Amino acid sequence: RNEANISRFFRLFPLIGKETEGLDKYSKFVCGIIAGKSQANLAEIAIGPNFYGYALLKLYENIATIISQHQPVVKTHYGPGKMIRVIERLQEECDKQSRIILDTFYDEKQVHRKVSDIKMYNAAPKKPLGPQRPGQSREVDSTPDPRELDVVLNELAMISARTHLYYRFMEASARSEIEEMGENKENNTLAEKDANNYDPIEIIKNSGLAKQAKSLMADFLVMEEYFFRKAIEKAMKIDKYEEGSVISSCVGDVFYILKECLIRVVSTSDIECLTSMVNLV
Repeated sequence: RNEANISRFFRLFPLIGKETEGLDKYSKFVCGIIAGKSQANLAEIAIGPNFYGYALLKLYENIATIISQHQPVVKTHYGPGKMIRVIERLQEECDKQSRIILDTFYDEKQVHRKVSDIKMYNAAPKKPLGPQRPGQSREVDSTPDPRELDVVLNELAMISARTHLYYRFMEASARSEIEEMGENKENNTLAEKDANNYDPIEIIKNSGLAKQAKSLMADFLVMEEYFFRKAIEKAMKIDKYEEGSVISSCVGDVFYILKECLIRVVSTSDIECLTSMVNLV
């Protein structure tokens, strides 16, 4: 894909009064590049932890590279601020490709089943916490293994962190284009919108990626709460029980668990998620 030839082709559209058509064709071209690279990355064998997190990261990096490299081309031949239309189309393509990646991740890691099992566990009556007493029967637990959840939660935290970084880049890129469009008073209209009708935050906030990420973090909280609770339960069960003792030796373990869970939640870069976790604690 020779960018020099592409530039020669697309710079002709504004000269014949077909600016919108030229930008749409240019958008289709760069979206095709994004889709091809994303599908190629996902086709690789999933080996090692955070495979899907890195696949999503590559998608974001490819989009950022396209915007950074192609923005001067669009600005030169179509005018200041016109890259915003391409950014919108790139975000739509990101919505499609990120959904494929995240849906595959959910299927591979059986996230929906894990969340469903945890919700059923949360709704069931619980026995009092404490160390195992002699003669006390053990309760059969069919809920997800916390060790499996730990791996899934780490990858979800990475996905969330990279997604929020991507949000900031896209909002900054869109804001820059909108400001340039507003300053270009002679031609600040593109398609059915003018500069005043564009909102850099809304481009991300209303995207399919943002909606799926919000659902993803809701599942993250369900699993993180369960992981936190089960880790504390285990710490209390292995605590040595002594008749008449009012001091527990598991206090240090509980604070360590709390610290690790909060570190992971903070790493998501999701304020709502952190607020919910702090309220839970």
